[in-house]
Amino acid sequence: MTATLARFIGASCLLLLAVAGVRSAAASGTATTGVAAAWTFQAPFEEYTNNAPVAYHEGLVFAGFCTNQSGLVALNASTGAKVWSVSQNVSGEGACAYGTAASGGRVFVSGSFAMNAFNASTGAHLWSTEAPQYADGEGIITANDGATIVVLFPEEAVIAFSAKTGGIEWAYEPSSILPRQTPVYDETTRRVFLANRNGSITAIDASSGAWLWAAPAGSGLVAEMRGLAAACGVVVTPDFAEDQLIGISAANGTALWTSSFPSPFAQPLASPSCALFAVSILPSVGAFDVRSGLPTWRVANNFTGSYARPAVAGGVLWTVGSDLVTAFNTSTGAVLGAAAATYSENSAPKYATTDERGTMVYFRSFGTLYAFARRAGSA
Repeated sequence: MTATLARFIGASCLLLLAVAGVRSAAASGTATTGVAAAWTFQAPFEEYTNNAPVAYHEGLVFAGFCTNQSGLVALNASTGAKVWSVSQNVSGEGACAYGTAASGGRVFVSGSFAMNAFNASTGAHLWSTEAPQYADGEGIITANDGATIVVLFPEEAVIAFSAKTGGIEWAYEPSSILPRQTPVYDETTRRVFLANRNGSITAIDASSGAWLWAAPAGSGLVAEMRGLAAACGVVVTPDFAEDQLIGISAANGTALWTSSFPSPFAQPLASPSCALFAVSILPSVGAFDVRSGLPTWRVANNFTGSYARPAVAGGVLWTVGSDLVTAFNTSTGAVLGAAAATYSENSAPKYATTDERGTMVYFRSFGTLYAFARRAGSA
């Protein structure tokens, strides 16, 4: 057994012990206040493995389903009531509608061999673009002020589509295999960043798709699962093996800083305000200045470890742990509330999404969408 593998197994065992401790604390009534389950939505058809991100836009939540009858659904973000849905032909010839993104009154869904766009309010189909040589487009982000949709097709390519017309603007096909991780975009440098399986990071011009640089980053342990964060001219990668976060210049790939943080397995999140948030598979969450790596605050041992990228808006940071959903004050780290949550077996959520005010959080586990909300009057 390699040392890195032993480290990963050891951390997993510690996570189980940590979760048990948190459950005891929650049972005392001190943890599960201030936040409550709001609604759930169950896909009305067979659901295959799919924990792709859901999207929030103007009071609606959107999710694509990987099913034998591929579909896209729009739900009222407050109540979970279905507003509209598309049950077929969302993803081309394949049977999966994977990641979703929304901006400018449009919702975009990537799938098997195709990209589609719909009117976010009505569900009217706007355009479809086939990508017959590529399968299973999972990671999807917006770039260039929402004018470009960038999609990762794992192990094959990254493709940029025009948000308005669906035309392919560029395609980047790397020499190495791309892992199943959502790309990230830095508005300051207008670049897209990819995590590579060899532990390096690649920078691509968001307008042209031109390769700009590649840089090593950390130990490379489970790099195929490691997600990135980017903001304010810095791209951040977690280094699970060395219990640290690494900040790299978005301009040229040079190392800027390292900051200690335990077992950062989940994808971190960086905000336009230059705040960086990281969560651990052990019970720890922290805030940092993305430009310097200096910690702002850190909270441990009062919530469960997380594999999910957090979500932030309106001064609230949401984390989705192994059995607990928690809201934090982004400035101080104060716990605003938490609530117990139960997911499908062996299907821990990977991404959290919030509304523009940070009042609710949304995530998925297989065919179920979950929504939690801060209680009225909570601090």
